[in-house]
Amino acid sequence: MRIAFVSSLNPHDLHSWSGTLYHITRTLSKAHRLEWIGQDVVSAFYTFQSSKKGSYSEKYAPLFGKIISEKVNASDYDILIVRDSFLGSFLNINIPIFYVGDTTFHLFKDYLGIPSGEYEKTADRVEEKMIETADRVIFSSEWARNDAIVHYHAKKSKIHVVEFGANIPHPSEYQAEIAMDVCNLVFIGRNWVKKGGDKVLGAYKKLKSEGFPCTCTLIGSVPPDLTRIQI
Repeated sequence: MRIAFVSSLNPHDLHSWSGTLYHITRTLSKAHRLEWIGQDVVSAFYTFQSSKKGSYSEKYAPLFGKIISEKVNASDYDILIVRDSFLGSFLNINIPIFYVGDTTFHLFKDYLGIPSGEYEKTADRVEEKMIETADRVIFSSEWARNDAIVHYHAKKSKIHVVEFGANIPHPSEYQAEIAMDVCNLVFIGRNWVKKGGDKVLGAYKKLKSEGFPCTCTLIGSVPPDLTRIQI
């Protein structure tokens, strides 16, 4: 099967979307022919955006849809997978469209602290249009699926949940002896604040203060005020 993968981020870069794109495309490529498209369109837009104040991706979603549709219709792809709603919401193609994400814009805007305004309204409409355009929508959690159904009025039958996993190589066999007399906490995340690093550190300090034997391993980032932390 020939797959068109539409993304503004490089799916061959392990750092894109915390490795999710890399592992998704790598797995699909084992049995199918996968091609990343859309990068030239996005690159040209970013060049344009840097010279034009008040410009944002969602504002040009219809244009993105037209350009990418022409690329897809001129080839012989079997299915198309979309990562970015602004690239796929206005697609006009005759093959199945799969939209993949870990959240909706409605949920994500609060996480980013996006205020009400023109961008918020436009991005919300683009997300709704993307969910409507897609033949299948795949989210990584029930949390996102439920919001698509409740906020964007999506058909329940087209919204599916597939957990993304740990984004690390999967060993054929894995065995480990785990000591139960110590609680070993592990935090993995590049953004200490957004990934809740303070909560993990707080839980660790709480356990230690009550005499509970535990360790805490931090991977990917460190507390901003590490030198002032008393453990």
